[in-house]
Formats: sequence, C-alpha cells, structure tokens
Amino acid sequence: MGNRIPSGVCILLIIAVASILFTGCGDGKEHIMAGDPSGKGTLSVKIIDKETGEPVEDAIFYVGNGFSIKQTDREGKCMVAENNVGSYAVNAYKRGYERYSDHITLEEGENRLMIELVKDESSLPQISVEGEVVDIIAAEGTKSENHFIKIRYDDGEEDYLFNKIGYNRIDGEFIGKKVRIQGYKDMGFIGWQHQEQEGIYVEKIEVVGFFD
Repeated sequence: MGNRIPSGVCILLIIAVASILFTGCGDGKEHIMAGDPSGKGTLSVKIIDKETGEPVEDAIFYVGNGFSIKQTDREGKCMVAENNVGSYAVNAYKRGYERYSDHITLEEGENRLMIELVKDESSLPQISVEGEVVDIIAAEGTKSENHFIKIRYDDGEEDYLFNKIGYNRIDGEFIGKKVRIQGYKDMGFIGWQHQEQEGIYVEKIEVVGFFD
C-alpha cells in the first residue's frame, strides 16, 4: 500500500482550509483597513463656533497631510468627495481660532462630522513684508520635480508663500517681481508630498517694483 498521511496532519489541513474559506464572513466592515479600495465613503463637514454655535465661514478643513483641502461656505459646511474607507487624520482651522485635530473612521456611504472651533485670544498678528517672489525648482525634469514659491528679502532670507487654503501657490504674474504682502504666518503645505512648513498666508499682494 502507498504512504498514508498521519491523522494529525489531516486534521491540521482541514482546519487551514476552513480558515481560508470563512475569513471575511460577517458584514465585512471590520475587515476593511485604512485605504482599502473595497469600500468608498463621502464626508459632510460642518464647522461651528463653540461659544456661539454660529457657522464658521471660510474655515479650512483637510484630511491627512493636506491631500484633500476644503473651505467652508456661509453655513460652515464643506464636502469631501469619495475616499477609501478607513482611518484618517482630520484638521480644521481659521485665523482667530485654535487648530482642531482628530482621527475619524470613514465608513461606506455618507459620513457626517461636526467640529466646534474654540476662539484663540492670542490670534496670529497680521504682518507686512516686501521682497522678490521666486520660484525655486527642485529635481527639475524628473518625476520628483517640485516648485517652491517663496518671498526673498533684501538680506537673502526667505519665507514660503501660501494661498488662502494653505497651498504653496501664487499667481504666476508675481514671479520675479518685487511685491508687498500683507498676511500672517502659519503652517501650510509644500511640495507634492504636502510636507508641513511655516510660511506666510497671503491676504493681500501688490507689485512695487521689478527685477532684471
């Protein structure tokens, strides 16, 4: 007769096969990890003033490292389009309020999030600066090419420039020109990896001269 498989090995094989067949049974949600494309969810956000309960207009809401940035409307609302279900870091802020940071679990379908912002008595002061707007290109011509928009002062020092939602962008018409900027310093996002850096949020900009 041929070789026989020991009975103990047979039992182990049966258990292994059963485990493969039944993995993932149930409603499935508990088996979906962060970033799993097997499920999608949308997120409706409303941001209010914690003290007054009034909606906060023009607040900035972002998911993760700024890969999805939204600005609230008059009702303090914004919508984040479909993302893979899972766990995400979320942040919200507006000048004059403390920054809000938390983690949420995005489930399949529609999700809702209410955020209460707390007023910050030590609000960031407005600043006014003058300098040349420069576009610094890193890894030019490669897949990792990055553009960094900065203001360069007469002493050679530089600051990143951010638009109203925290991206390191500015109208091309200002590149290479001397400008006067009014705004405030806070954290924003630079590069295609959206790395957080301090810089100037531009509230007002005007050309005051030219460079050769």
